[in-house]
Amino acid sequence: MIEQTERMKNRDRFKILDGSHVKAPQDACYALRSLTEQRFGKTQGGRNTKLHAMTNGGGRLLGLRLVSGNEHELISAHELLGDVLDSVVLADRGYDSDSFRKQVLNDGGLALVPPRRRRLRAVLYFKKIAKGRYVLENFFCRIKRYRRIETQYDRRPDTYLRFVFLAALMDCLK
Repeated sequence: MIEQTERMKNRDRFKILDGSHVKAPQDACYALRSLTEQRFGKTQGGRNTKLHAMTNGGGRLLGLRLVSGNEHELISAHELLGDVLDSVVLADRGYDSDSFRKQVLNDGGLALVPPRRRRLRAVLYFKKIAKGRYVLENFFCRIKRYRRIETQYDRRPDTYLRFVFLAALMDCLK
């Protein structure tokens, strides 16, 4: 019982950030609103949106944001993080930025982000700890089992987000 409580405390110390693209078919892009209001961005693969999520070390959702498919991950990261006091923030190479690391450090946390290949200055990175990012990838796989989440058929972003939260709730209850 004590070991299980300790494991739960350790899970809550981690905050894992990542984004996942969601393809939008042509029919979803035709609406009375503009594409920016619908949060459809144009990328090489066509129109799509991006789900930015933050989970704890156990894979439970802490925050979620829907943005255009062509928006950079760092813009959403600053809004998703919130309070990181005494937390370890895990993210992928897309979040490798001195400003991101500095923000997490100033808020009392530690950012473990793998450095980009062309990075000039070395940064603190523990590969063994950072392997825990798979938890968020697994979360995306579990919620994308629902066809409505995998492809955004909804024309309104708020309707789509409601179904994403419903899928996350179903995942939490399992």
